[in-house]
Amino acid sequence: PTKTSVTRLKATEAVTKVTHSQTQLTIINTTNHPYILPSNTCLGTVSSSLLICATTSPYQSPSTQSRSPKIRHCSSNSSHKCYVCHQKFLSQNNLFHHLRVQCYPRELRHQIETLTQHIDSTSHRKKIQDVLWKYGKLFDLHQPSKIDIVLDHVIDTGQHRPIYTPPYRRSPHDHQTITEETDKLLKQDSIEPSTSSWCSPVVLVRKKDGTTRFCVDYRKLNDITVKDSFSVTSHR
Repeated sequence: PTKTSVTRLKATEAVTKVTHSQTQLTIINTTNHPYILPSNTCLGTVSSSLLICATTSPYQSPSTQSRSPKIRHCSSNSSHKCYVCHQKFLSQNNLFHHLRVQCYPRELRHQIETLTQHIDSTSHRKKIQDVLWKYGKLFDLHQPSKIDIVLDHVIDTGQHRPIYTPPYRRSPHDHQTITEETDKLLKQDSIEPSTSSWCSPVVLVRKKDGTTRFCVDYRKLNDITVKDSFSVTSHR
């Protein structure tokens, strides 16, 4: 693994053994304060060594064979995994075919056909559909999309003590809604349990379609946050 992207932590480059997609890594905290790593934090990149396979041509003499072997790289990371059933494939084309035939939902097929039905040329329509199928995961709404980006972001509150706002009083129905939404976010790995001394209450906002939007009231936190200001040059 290479050096971690979190600037407060340091990880040395080393050769490590990966077993069942897990390994151990030594990380050093260079600050005087404890640092909690959020879930899915990128600590570095792992790359496997290339297997060098030396082959010789049967039409060469033994002396020539020993001097000039043909080198080919045998990559061990040639498998591609389906994000739905987790089945592995040797090529990306096989994975795309598997997703298109088995794992993509029927709604996605209908959506792609609807998006391309205005194209008169059959060959052009097929080429566009192949591109849409290739990136069909972007159109699959059955599983929520999530972008794993680790940002080294700090909310500057100065010397202010932590603000703890207790949960607002709710009806039993709202309590059930909050519990269901929290469990769903935990299963999606969008949130994680916390023991922080900072706490802001949840707010349920009714949308026009009758569903509920899960929000958090950060007004008290915003009141004590030191705002970032960047000078903008006026161009005339």
